[in-house]
Amino acid sequence: MKINTIKRNYISSLEGLPYMLTLEMVAGLTGFNYETIKKYCQKGVIKARKIGREWRISQDDFLNMGLGTFDDNDIKL
Repeated sequence: MKINTIKRNYISSLEGLPYMLTLEMVAGLTGFNYETIKKYCQKGVIKARKIGREWRISQDDFLNMGLGTFDDNDIKL
């Protein structure tokens, strides 16, 4: 039996990253799924700004968001 595996690219440091992080970057730093991060931004669980069509999270807001203190139960769809 072949098990499907998902390759995740984790980012281990903010060094060298731009001040405004993309959702892909935040997903790589946290291990959360991209769509989960997007939902958190849309619902205001994560402080983020929408620039054009894309969400951005500042490094300061990222560091202050309390990693690991929220889960999928925080989002009421």
